[in-house]
Amino acid sequence: MLIHAEEILKTKQRMTRLYAEHCRRTYEEFEQAMDRDRFMTVEEALEWGLIDRILTEREPGATSEVSG
Repeated sequence: MLIHAEEILKTKQRMTRLYAEHCRRTYEEFEQAMDRDRFMTVEEALEWGLIDRILTEREPGATSEVSG
């Protein structure tokens, strides 16, 4: 059980570090944000660097089909 808990903690730390690096935020900011469920608007996700842009119209050539 202890090994499982340690692995979960390591995975959370790795994810937090990756988010912080790619979104240009501090580790502490993401650690605090990921402590509990957090729901964001698209504007907040853009501000946090989680998305690159907000689409307001379907892009030419885009389809709604999902392959699988």
